[in-house]
Amino acid sequence: MEYYIEHKRELTEEEKIILRRVLSNPSHGSYANQIDSLVIVARCGCGKCPTILFGQKFENIPVPDGKDIVQYQGINSDGEVVGVTVMALAGKLTELEASSFSGGDINSWPPVKDLVAVNV
Repeated sequence: MEYYIEHKRELTEEEKIILRRVLSNPSHGSYANQIDSLVIVARCGCGKCPTILFGQKFENIPVPDGKDIVQYQGINSDGEVVGVTVMALAGKLTELEASSFSGGDINSWPPVKDLVAVNV
């Protein structure tokens, strides 16, 4: 499986809200300030989960080797425990990743109000 599939679009309101929530700690201010200038340049190579990769312009190449900066988790509408991880490299946000804690398929994000910090 490829790490990512090219996918160019603007962030949805849901994605912006998730990012604002998980980057709400004042220590993440420099990352939170980037949210409104991000675009989506790729999505997960599985083609099913909501994982997205960022750029500042649609022409940017996805960065698949970002480092975890914050992790949350919650239960989505399918009852799956979803890990929500934000990644960055060289001070730039690179990815919003959805991962399964229970081994099931992830088709949606958990509700923002239900997200709990795993590593802040």
